[in-house]
Amino acid sequence: MNLQPDRGLLFQEVRELVSSVKQNATVAVSATLTQLYWQIGQRIHQEVLGGERAEYCKQIISILAKELTLKFGRGWSSRNVAYMLQFYETFPQLEIVHTLSGELPWATHYSASFTPKCAE
Repeated sequence: MNLQPDRGLLFQEVRELVSSVKQNATVAVSATLTQLYWQIGQRIHQEVLGGERAEYCKQIISILAKELTLKFGRGWSSRNVAYMLQFYETFPQLEIVHTLSGELPWATHYSASFTPKCAE
């Protein structure tokens, strides 16, 4: 009687488990980041800008980008922060963001759809 498990099958099943969990984690992280970026855009729009634009907008975004970069490192350029604002302005309803965040990665949302007004 052979009590040894089929190692090939065992490794294949474990690889599939790891791959599945990694994929689920990637989707969850992408959805969470998309919601974070929307919330940042909302905060800038509602709390700081009050709907105003032009030079004040550029200054706020530039200052915020510098502070975020100092605190959290790369990925917080003025252009990216402006994309976050535009993302919120394009999709002001959180329910839409929840739907989008599960289907597309953040990079696809902003790079294909937006021209940030404040970054011009």
